[in-house]
Amino acid sequence: MSTTSLSKLISTRKEELARLLEWRGTNFPVVERQNDLRISFIELELEDLEKLNNQPQINENQQIVLDWVKEYMLDNSDFYNTIYASKQLYSYGVPFGEESKAFTKLNNRELAQVLELFSKWAQEQGEE
Repeated sequence: MSTTSLSKLISTRKEELARLLEWRGTNFPVVERQNDLRISFIELELEDLEKLNNQPQINENQQIVLDWVKEYMLDNSDFYNTIYASKQLYSYGVPFGEESKAFTKLNNRELAQVLELFSKWAQEQGEE
């Protein structure tokens, strides 16, 4: 989903929520319960949409590097060693192939986005 269509969806849901909140208390009890459920659903949906909207969109090279560091960490490595190994990706290149090429094509901002997403992912793994 593109950023524009995601923003439109968020805007539409906010308008619908505002309308439902404005009409609260003006209908029969059965309708009110339905509206309250819809309000709860929209609020939860908006939370998820806002999170999705705030995540950076990454390019193919960033995705390759992100997948590599996730896989590397899953091989019984810890977070620190994974970050250190990513330096090897850049420095040595040869043993890693496609991942190394992708890593060297990243600028500082793109690498920072990869590290941000990787950090969030690593924290989520610790919560499970």
